[in-house]
Amino acid sequence: MPILRFLSLAVVLPLATGAAELRFAFPDALRVWDRPVARQIPFAITRPEGVAGLWLRLTVSDWEGNPVQENVLPVAGDAAVVPLQPLASGWYGLQASLGSGETVLAEAATSIAQLPPLPPRFADLDPLDCRFGVCVHLGRDHYNRPETIPLLELAGLHWIRDDLSWGAVEREAGQYAIPEAVRSRSEKLRQAGIRSLLILGYGNPFHAHGTSEEPPAFEPYAAYVARELAGVVDHFEIWNEPNGFGKLTPQLYPAILKAGYQGVKVGNPEAFVVGIGGSSPGGWGGHYIHGGIYPQNAVGSMDSFSIHPYVSPWVAETGYACPGAPAPLACLVTANALTFGLAERIAKEKNLAEPVGIWITEQGWPVGGTVTLPAQAQAVSRAFLFMAANPQLYARYFLYDFVCDGVDPAEKEHNFGLLNHDLSPRPSYVAAAVATRMVEGLPSLGRVACADEEVQLHLFGTVEAPVLAAWVTEVGFQAKIKDPTLGKAGSDLAKSVPVTLKASGPSVTVTDWQGRSRQVPVVDGQVALQLGTWPQYVSGLGASSGIAMVQPE
Repeated sequence: MPILRFLSLAVVLPLATGAAELRFAFPDALRVWDRPVARQIPFAITRPEGVAGLWLRLTVSDWEGNPVQENVLPVAGDAAVVPLQPLASGWYGLQASLGSGETVLAEAATSIAQLPPLPPRFADLDPLDCRFGVCVHLGRDHYNRPETIPLLELAGLHWIRDDLSWGAVEREAGQYAIPEAVRSRSEKLRQAGIRSLLILGYGNPFHAHGTSEEPPAFEPYAAYVARELAGVVDHFEIWNEPNGFGKLTPQLYPAILKAGYQGVKVGNPEAFVVGIGGSSPGGWGGHYIHGGIYPQNAVGSMDSFSIHPYVSPWVAETGYACPGAPAPLACLVTANALTFGLAERIAKEKNLAEPVGIWITEQGWPVGGTVTLPAQAQAVSRAFLFMAANPQLYARYFLYDFVCDGVDPAEKEHNFGLLNHDLSPRPSYVAAAVATRMVEGLPSLGRVACADEEVQLHLFGTVEAPVLAAWVTEVGFQAKIKDPTLGKAGSDLAKSVPVTLKASGPSVTVTDWQGRSRQVPVVDGQVALQLGTWPQYVSGLGASSGIAMVQPE
């Protein structure tokens, strides 16, 4: 698709002479804005020797590759500034060319995003009532930039998940210290209204891994961290994927969980502990639940538990076939079956009125193959929305991950991010930011019934003023069971289904995945929508009790 030509991460592409260079010279890495005002796009230029009459062309294109602005200016020195007129909300590619006469001497490309302003309700949101977050690696250089927290805020995200490994805290046997960088950034995040879920685990060279001496040593580390960070970080996850990182078998993990839970609660009785750590196979933790947690009576040693329900390249709503498992498909619908009812068991153990909400602490779609940039954007935003529409199952969702770890298109870990390695936005950043603006902090009102199982209609907000999140999936649940090859992300980008809803008033407002709104008339108490695999958001329908699905046309 045309979008791909803008994913060069602002690298310089010198051409024939090798002497000319062109690069974007933003004063920082922030290329996302939420106020639609005129901008100045700065460039640094290496002028070729003996070439006169240099010009600079900047073309701004939308996500489909359609030019929306273009400026050509003469170049007189080693820097230039190109004006950019206010843009509508959305993702844009910038393509710059430096040339003389008819010859292009150098090129550079990057991406930018114009977002709608955050809604007024965000000023009063309690992060504990918010559901969306991202996984980060704040100790790494590509995160260690002043723009990271503003980019989280601009996206409307109120949670991050990061590591605080045992080895980083206990650097000498029996001696503990929180790295100052961890403390400082945790405080800055908390001040910005962003809560942290920190992972405790990964082992320590002073304590033999997988032996009986490890759990007693793990407890004081957990207690120290919880005590030292109380009021700054109050949520902890015990280990990350214990099957793969500092490997712990289903039989070994419960002792670590019990020790970690006890330690955290000693350090901070008000802290929240997430167990399981998203263990495999499949990220659902089943083997760890029925093979360790239940037999060793570790249900009470967590306030909730986490899953890592990776399904890529499939979509989250229907996932992939899993013959022999407690459910026919591994997807967001079947979490309770695949986790053997652990949510209910924890609630019973702690005398809670309702099952605890499961924490999805990792899920993501690396770009590659059928998962194109648009497909990633769809999968991410729809997973956010689907999770939020099912509070009876889920409490919180952390996308993996916020920033790509590198620039190699063949390396999976370099392609999960909402942001490129240089912090330039991908379409998925825009889609996620719009999803948070539309539904974050709004309670789920339920799903609108529809005979077509591919049609997703989910209401949020209040009965008097609901917001409808609507889209269609690539395949329905039952159809996926019959044909497991269906339902890959990006496999049906052009899919379209007409739907009619009851509505009051003269019109409704429909907002697309980029945050662009339009008015759709209400005729005879009904509004006609054309749904696709991109989410749309509808407001102004009237009281939700009056919304009834009419059969798809």
